[in-house]
Amino acid sequence: MFIEHTIGTASATKAMTNYVDSLLGYPQKRFMMKHFPMNMNLLGEYPDVASFLFVMSIALVMAWGVRKSSTLNSVCTIFNLLTVGTVVVSGFFFAKWSNWFIPKSEIPIGVDGGNGGFAPFGWAGIIAGAARCFYGFIGFECISTTGEETKNPKKTIPLA
Repeated sequence: MFIEHTIGTASATKAMTNYVDSLLGYPQKRFMMKHFPMNMNLLGEYPDVASFLFVMSIALVMAWGVRKSSTLNSVCTIFNLLTVGTVVVSGFFFAKWSNWFIPKSEIPIGVDGGNGGFAPFGWAGIIAGAARCFYGFIGFECISTTGEETKNPKKTIPLA
C-alpha cells in the first residue's frame, strides 16, 4: 500500500506541475533541460523541483497536526467540487452533442478516431479507458483500513 500511494502521489504531482508549467509557457522545463538535464531512461528528462516542493509543503502541513491537515483537505475538497461543478455546468452550455456521434467520414486524416459513432474504439477502448480511470479510485482501501481503528465504524465511516 505504501508503494501504491508513493507512486500515486508522484504521478499526480508530476501531472499537476506539468499542467501549471504548460499554462505558464514551460519556464521550468526549459530552465531545467538547459541546466540540469538527466540522461537516464528510467527517470524523467529533468528533476521536477516544483513537484518536490509541493510534496514537501503538503508533508509539512501534515506534520503540523490533524486539525491543520484536515482544514487543508476541506479547502482542497471544496476547490475540487467547484472545479468539477464548473466543468459540468459549462458542459451543458458549450458542449456539442453531435460530437458523441461522429461519422467515420468526418474523422480527419491522420487522426486515430476509431470507427466513428458512440464507442469508436469498441469494447477494447472502453476497457482501456476504464483502466485509466481506475487510478481515480486509488486510496479507497484506506477507508477500510482506518475503519478497524475507529470506535464506531458503522457511524463514523459513512459520516466521513
